[in-house]
Amino acid sequence: MFRKFIVIRHGNYDYFTMDLDATGERQIRKLLPIIKEHTAGVTNIILLSSNALRAESSIKIISGELNLPYEVSEYLWCDDDYPQDNRRALNFILHEVNQKEADMVIILTHLEYANELPGIMINHLGEQIFVENSLSKGEMVVVDLSDEKSFYYHQ
Repeated sequence: MFRKFIVIRHGNYDYFTMDLDATGERQIRKLLPIIKEHTAGVTNIILLSSNALRAESSIKIISGELNLPYEVSEYLWCDDDYPQDNRRALNFILHEVNQKEADMVIILTHLEYANELPGIMINHLGEQIFVENSLSKGEMVVVDLSDEKSFYYHQ
């Protein structure tokens, strides 16, 4: 079972096009060296993203840099049309991880899930680590529960 994951909040976006703006692209690109550092040596990584344009544009940058495919799902997005459902989001992630026998998962999502999923996933994996974070656009959390348990917050 996977013991390492990254949760990323999409980058800044244009409220008319709903796509990443130049700042959002820079925010995501700024995370790439840190993502590469934490994925080095991991053999089976899956990328999951919300189906919102700003999130998918963010994951495309990461996917291109890591040369990995990605999956999109409405289960990682919440708004008036998609009410937040942490259980459904977790079940989707676990299904994808198990189906693909992933060692690591990178999740690109929005404010609500970006703030809550790290703690939910840590608890699901049977760990008792208190996680309190509030991710701004273009920020991420890296959780490694393998040998030495660690939690990293990156801006």
